[in-house]
Amino acid sequence: MKKIVITAAGILVSLLFQMTGFHFLRVFGVKPDLLLIWVVLVGLLCGGSLSVAAGTVGGLLMDLLTGRFIGLSLATGMLVGWLAGQIANRAFSEHWLVPVGAVGFCTLAGEAFYLFLGTSFGMNWPIWQAVKLVILPTAAYNMFLTVIIWPLARKLFVDRPAYVVWRRG
Repeated sequence: MKKIVITAAGILVSLLFQMTGFHFLRVFGVKPDLLLIWVVLVGLLCGGSLSVAAGTVGGLLMDLLTGRFIGLSLATGMLVGWLAGQIANRAFSEHWLVPVGAVGFCTLAGEAFYLFLGTSFGMNWPIWQAVKLVILPTAAYNMFLTVIIWPLARKLFVDRPAYVVWRRG
């Protein structure tokens, strides 16, 4: 129950910051996708089922807040949550490079999926221009912010980190 409450609060806080504060903190013309970062970190710390649910709910809320193409962010959030769960099953998420790499990979996959779905529904985006001007800078920005957010997320979800101490003797 604690993980569900923390996840829901994280979704609301990430949407709040993404729509207000980070809307004006653009780097290279892009703003970070805080919801995607949160969904990936939930997947790494809590598993795939909670991250799929978080991605679905967060994506639906994002679609309702933006009011355009209802379902695109929902499907993208669901895919990102599933990918994060798959990474959590196969990677040792204690090392700080794993969440940074997972967020980078999931950002690339999620943004590419959003671009594909948007193009399928009639949004005319030049693909290579979108990759160069939006997808790659967003992935870099998200990876940078993951270095800051990851320790906080670990403190929220992990009660006490389990360390293995090897002793001689």
